[in-house]
Amino acid sequence: MPRHATLARILLCAPLPFFALPALAAEDAPPPSPLAITVYGQSQALDETSTPSSSTSSIGANDPDTGPILETGDLLRNLPGVTASRAGGHGFEPVIRGQQQNQLTVIDNGSQIFGACPGRMDPPTTLARPGDYDQITVIRGYQTVTNGPGASGGTILLEKRLPPMDRPFSGSAWAGFESNGLGSSTGFTANAVHEGYFASGEGSWTRAENYEDGDGRDVRSAFKQVGGGLTLGRVANDGSFLEANISKSAIRDALFNGMMDSPKTDTFSGRVRAKYVVDDATLKLVEGNFYGNDVDHLMDNYSLRDVTGMYMKTDAHSRTFGGKLSASLDLFGASTEVGVDGRTNKRSAQSYMGMMAPSPLIRTYSWPDISITELGLFGETTIPVTENTRLITGARMDFVYTTAGAADSLPGAAIAGARRTANSLYSAYYGETYGDRVELNLGGLARLEHDLSNGITLNAGLSRSVRTADATERGIASGFGSTARVGNPDIHPEKHHQVDIGASWKNARGDNAFIASYVNLVDDYILADHARGEYGVLRSDGALIYHNTTALLTGIEAGVNHRVFDDWLVSADLAWTFGQDLKTNRPLDQIPPLTMGLGATYDGGGWTLGGKVRGALTQNRVDTNSLTGTGQDVRKTPGWVTLDLHGTITEFDPVEISFGATNLLDATYSNHLNKAATFEPNDIQVNEPGRSFYLKATVRF
Repeated sequence: MPRHATLARILLCAPLPFFALPALAAEDAPPPSPLAITVYGQSQALDETSTPSSSTSSIGANDPDTGPILETGDLLRNLPGVTASRAGGHGFEPVIRGQQQNQLTVIDNGSQIFGACPGRMDPPTTLARPGDYDQITVIRGYQTVTNGPGASGGTILLEKRLPPMDRPFSGSAWAGFESNGLGSSTGFTANAVHEGYFASGEGSWTRAENYEDGDGRDVRSAFKQVGGGLTLGRVANDGSFLEANISKSAIRDALFNGMMDSPKTDTFSGRVRAKYVVDDATLKLVEGNFYGNDVDHLMDNYSLRDVTGMYMKTDAHSRTFGGKLSASLDLFGASTEVGVDGRTNKRSAQSYMGMMAPSPLIRTYSWPDISITELGLFGETTIPVTENTRLITGARMDFVYTTAGAADSLPGAAIAGARRTANSLYSAYYGETYGDRVELNLGGLARLEHDLSNGITLNAGLSRSVRTADATERGIASGFGSTARVGNPDIHPEKHHQVDIGASWKNARGDNAFIASYVNLVDDYILADHARGEYGVLRSDGALIYHNTTALLTGIEAGVNHRVFDDWLVSADLAWTFGQDLKTNRPLDQIPPLTMGLGATYDGGGWTLGGKVRGALTQNRVDTNSLTGTGQDVRKTPGWVTLDLHGTITEFDPVEISFGATNLLDATYSNHLNKAATFEPNDIQVNEPGRSFYLKATVRF
């Protein structure tokens, strides 16, 4: 039976037992709160009445002060403390507190997805289409044990609200256009409700051509993305609900720099979520979700460009199943959540190379059917110490089991005169092979929060989080010699020991501010390096390898949104991270410099007009020499400043119009961050777009 048919059958059958929940027999539920529009990364959670946090920021998907959403990772860069690397117009890699990839957890409405590209063309945020979420919330650092294992750098929550249950029909449609690169985004959402049951459908179409940088040079960045989803569910008056969702997405003809291009990436996913409110003095509610997804990815160097050497292709797949079951309790006056979560991800990738296309012979099993299963138990409680002081404590235990089913599979083509299995590569570089491996990882946190009378909340916390190595760090097996990438089957998980101190403020009219500082000492930090005969590395041929080290990450984040004279909203934010390899006394690579923003918006009643200056200082702390260090940084990146303008017209309800210009002064610049080159001989930085004008219209019904 095809993989998609099997996944669909499981997802369609899974929700049936939940319909027996008696609470779901209730009829119309009250409508959810309206979408919180966030200006410049306002610090707030999904519920605007909640206590502000120095570590949480959010942005609405329909925020009128941003242009059309062409890529979710790009939208994230509007939030303080979040930046991203790019290799084109798609595939942005978010970075928070100097951490990225599997150091961040991305949760899409309770689900987790792992991309299928060994070169990270498809991070989880890239696979989330515009229209599939209403709001993005970013939790910087490790602030809760309830969002799964890892998440040492932070958690990105993509959140979709339930439809308004007091209206039989509702929805929205939007269309947006950007001049530089001719980027466009179009989509819709539609909801139908009857006696507590609902059906929601959504779809989106996004495309872009190559854009030009500030010097007018063409940057390979074109792509197309299309997809849609259907959600069925039921909502009760007490807040209980059940929903089942299925969605499909297709990315086509994505062009990249420093790596191959991607003719296609197909994603099929589904989920079931339920919340059952219990009328009990101790047990308050039970929540559960189950999800599955499948990503099929193809990249090559000949379909979308002229070939200058050998024909190369990689065909890769990633399949993930997971879920979570938790209960909220009131134990002796303390709010407590306990639960179990788990996920299993299997990744495979076969690479081909030859004088003709397509080559019939497998050159390497780049991901030799690597399976990583994680099962966790967690508990977290909030203890009221005094009327204005609370202590949050939590702990989790994660069991990890990993295998590589094709580690001994012999490819058909030779590398450097020999046909090499993945295990032969691991043995050559580390003296280890990829047998079945088990880990038991323990993490936890303790945080004290105190509310002052003037709307200020102080917080201080300690945490330990453990991140297991991903499929690439454990088992990538590509090439031999200086061009090789070889994972380490014996790599140890990262242990992050973090101290957080911060403060936040919010007043009755919504003005807010925050400041947060952190120190993170990382034992067994997983470093992508070059083989120079380091401890545990047997060869010195310059291959890209992985080993553990000890690292320090520290920094500060701050932001403010303040209304002046009732008509003006002034905002400012900054973020700075310092990273150091304590064993070699070298700067950690791929650490963003100090970044900042300053904005002002005038509210004219039915319209707004504003602007924002964004910039970054020069990043002088780099690791550019692959002979003595990792060489993952391209250069000491110069500082830069840009000016953006934005405006909205909202008086023609239900139509809302947004317009603006990004990089108005047409500056030529690049962010310090870059993705590792997997096709070009050297890593490269990709310049950001030059001047661009945008127009977006949204209709709600």
